[in-house]
Amino acid sequence: MSITYDTLRGTWTAIVTPFTRDAGQVDYDSLSNLIEFQIKSSVDGIVVCGSTGEAQTLSDAEYESVVSFVKKELRNRIPLIAGIGTSSTSKA
Repeated sequence: MSITYDTLRGTWTAIVTPFTRDAGQVDYDSLSNLIEFQIKSSVDGIVVCGSTGEAQTLSDAEYESVVSFVKKELRNRIPLIAGIGTSSTSKA
């Protein structure tokens, strides 16, 4: 799904990246539940791995995995924006 000027309207939720308690790994079951809740709540889009949350602490592999997972879970039902912010200017 392409994001155009017209799709950047309405309510977009910046969702958190949930982690497991025991191993500190991404909790994909909880992430799936968050996505479904947002869709059932009629949001217009989702922002994942934004620059104001825990995305700053994700490894590159975790970031890619989370974005890919969310894109797959959305199944083109609503648009997705993947955050690209970082506190490292050389990485950005």
